Amino acid sequence: MTQADIPGRFFPLDEQGFIVNDTSAHHFPATFGARLVSAFQQWFPQTLRAVYLRGSVARGTRVPGLSDLDAFAVLEDGSSIKPLTADDLLAAELSQLLPGLTELEFTCCQEKEVMGNYLGVWSFFIKTQSLLLYGYDYASQLASYRPGVAIMGEALWLTQRMEEYRQRLNQPEWQEKPRLLCEWIMKAVVRAAFELTMEQQRCYTRDLSLCCQVFCRQYPQQADLCRRAVNWAIHPDDCIAEQQQLLLVFCPWIEQQLRMLLQQYQVDPAGYQLAPAGEEG
Repeated sequence: MTQADIPGRFFPLDEQGFIVNDTSAHHFPATFGARLVSAFQQWFPQTLRAVYLRGSVARGTRVPGLSDLDAFAVLEDGSSIKPLTADDLLAAELSQLLPGLTELEFTCCQEKEVMGNYLGVWSFFIKTQSLLLYGYDYASQLASYRPGVAIMGEALWLTQRMEEYRQRLNQPEWQEKPRLLCEWIMKAVVRAAFELTMEQQRCYTRDLSLCCQVFCRQYPQQADLCRRAVNWAIHPDDCIAEQQQLLLVFCPWIEQQLRMLLQQYQVDPAGYQLAPAGEEG
């Protein structure tokens, strides 16, 4: 079975249609989780409130050679938020404990960003798709979410991501990693496209193949664009000019459909708290 054939998994829904958090510590070695916690404890020895692991590693849908690591910390209000990067030793240790991770992403937020806004990305991440590794259990204090226009964070974030993509095209460190840049932006585009379907299809996933399947069912005329984006997300290359051609067509269409949905359901995008610049989801 190739990576493109991996079916992925929809998030389960409860009887009321709310998304069920199906993460579990059984999907990775205990030493791996402990090493993540110790890294955040070193970075924030005085202000750390909680450490969470998000995404495919926590849900047991990790694909070696395709999936990345996404861990984040909740800090005390007023704490300094700084960019986090794994040094060579930490990266080597994590890769040894859980081989096949493509990228290590570490971010952080303040407690008020979790508890202060139902439409905030951190509260949504914690409630639906993050596993508590250490500290305070914020998920137990948060309201549940249903698939639909209220959780279209990836689609709302697409304009910001595209601006960041254009900036990265001119940054030497990213010019040296065109395949990684391709994978990053195409994942974002596919997930943003899928979110346009949630209100009608009433399902939620972050798995690329399922995102594409659902999107193609609802928007068959744009199916080829989505399939091409998925292929680049799974098999990135350095054909930047071809990738840009797709983005110039597909992203404006997604943004137009998003505006129509926001207007139809009277959703104010100003109420959303999106992730900070640099958080790659």
